[in-house]
Amino acid sequence: MIKNIGQIDTWIRVVVGALLMLYVARDFGNGTGGWFHILALFLGMILIGTAIVGGCYLYELLSINTRKGN
Repeated sequence: MIKNIGQIDTWIRVVVGALLMLYVARDFGNGTGGWFHILALFLGMILIGTAIVGGCYLYELLSINTRKGN
């Protein structure tokens, strides 16, 4: 995979992904889950995963590169 995520984009993905996962964890024991919580958890995991790897398939498909020097 081509690394196409810049430093600012990486931090935004980590923060938003962590907030989504914390939102799901906060409501986990209340029984108020549902499809939205599953979607939020999945999206948070994708955001953090792409931040760790440094590449995003959607960016590659759309020819977006936020990484400097490439």
